[in-house]
Amino acid sequence: MSKKGLLLIVSGPSGVGKGTVIEALREKLRTELGRELYLSVSMTTRAPRPSEIDGVHYSFVTREDFAKLVEVNGFAEFAEFAGNFYGTPLAPIHEHISAGDIVVFDIEVVGAANMRSIFPEAVSVFITPPSFEELRRRLSGRHRQPRKH
Repeated sequence: MSKKGLLLIVSGPSGVGKGTVIEALREKLRTELGRELYLSVSMTTRAPRPSEIDGVHYSFVTREDFAKLVEVNGFAEFAEFAGNFYGTPLAPIHEHISAGDIVVFDIEVVGAANMRSIFPEAVSVFITPPSFEELRRRLSGRHRQPRKH
């Protein structure tokens, strides 16, 4: 009998600690259950930042390649933000769920709502900051040091 895959949507405001929660979950799954977690990699048309790795932080593509995937309904969800497009490609999701993997989405709030409508079987977690002051401190601290992945 094969393992059944699971979709997990982790959403919340930027700087709330989604990545930290996901990394803790990844470690716990690996050490206690012997399972790996697949973090869905979003696709974007924006240029990579100096510390970002293609295929790890995002899949960086041209506007033309992004548009081709839109035409064939290749995204679970996509949106335009600050003049660039961001989307969640469907093919890797289906591939990993079929393989019995746990697929995690680190996604903004609107994208999470779209994902829940497409994948109603997904488990959804919304993370809130301890306080707005703490969230403000975290976000202002990002300008001084690179984000860890």
